[in-house]
Amino acid sequence: MAKSKNWTMEDIVKKGITEVEPGIFRSGNHIANRPSLFVIKGIVHGLNGNKGLLRSHWAVRKKAKDAIADTLSRQVNGNHQGRVRITYTGYKALFMDWDNFCSSFKLIGDALVSLNVIKDDSPSVVVEFIPKQVKSKKNEQRVEIFIEDLK
Repeated sequence: MAKSKNWTMEDIVKKGITEVEPGIFRSGNHIANRPSLFVIKGIVHGLNGNKGLLRSHWAVRKKAKDAIADTLSRQVNGNHQGRVRITYTGYKALFMDWDNFCSSFKLIGDALVSLNVIKDDSPSVVVEFIPKQVKSKKNEQRVEIFIEDLK
């Protein structure tokens, strides 16, 4: 157990690090209790396009939210009852505009709240929201939601 090393999100995810000390994880300069990683395979739609949030009927949006909630519910490993940092990473074959990409988190954020993973998706709870896009092959498209507790 290397207490002096600062583990990054990639260390935790790719190298399979689960605990630095019992119940303690390290990510950068920040100590978190039980960080959560959620993965949604495929494309999560933004505002635009024929499946975008702006043009979707409310019933279609509800079905999409329910499908996302179902996917996330199978990955829940605890909850975060305080302030959090969310790193939202999209692995995309084609990059989205930033406003579109960030809006694609809407149904995911609502699902995280309804599953009691986070208390709320307001700025008082989600203190930091870090969107990232990474180039990937079309068959490897996905989004990863990494949630860390803040003090």
